[in-house]
Amino acid sequence: MKDRDEEFAQVRKDMAATPSILCIGAGETGLETAGWMKEAYPDKVIGVSMRGDTILRGVDGAHKIAEGHLKDMDIHIHYNTTHYDGAKVKYNDTDEYAYYVDCTGLKFNGPTEFFKTQPDVLDKKTNQILVDTRGRVTNVHPIATVLRDASSNLTLKNVFCIGDVCLTPSNEIKSVVSMYQYTPVVAHNML
Repeated sequence: MKDRDEEFAQVRKDMAATPSILCIGAGETGLETAGWMKEAYPDKVIGVSMRGDTILRGVDGAHKIAEGHLKDMDIHIHYNTTHYDGAKVKYNDTDEYAYYVDCTGLKFNGPTEFFKTQPDVLDKKTNQILVDTRGRVTNVHPIATVLRDASSNLTLKNVFCIGDVCLTPSNEIKSVVSMYQYTPVVAHNML
């Protein structure tokens, strides 16, 4: 926690010192971050970029509303902009953003330290730990429908995972409430 606090303090310091900030990703996290930064730093150039051309792609009818709010807040929108390490994005004809914030989603690096000999129990995109409906660690992806030889399926009967670091069959947001509701299942299995 101390390391994370120090990292976040440095990010806040860097954001306060920079003249322009680009949020990479136009989902809920990217839009909320861009809006918060524009409110906190009204004199800074704030932008949001996305690979496609639809803001909040997963929410029907949200694009036009979100686009209107962003424009009203004077937040630059960069459609069809693929960002990769070292890439620069211009907010006008000559000036590039000075600071970039990755809002494309959480990536969990910790599980790779614990599952060095069984990397197949991790989601390849996010490194989340794959779990079944009972919270047990498995190598069967809980969401993707992948045809595989059942003899290669593995479930670790006494190894459980709960929280954001795991990928469950319902892919729910792991808030305190949902984790609390999930504990009787895990506790029963552990007993």
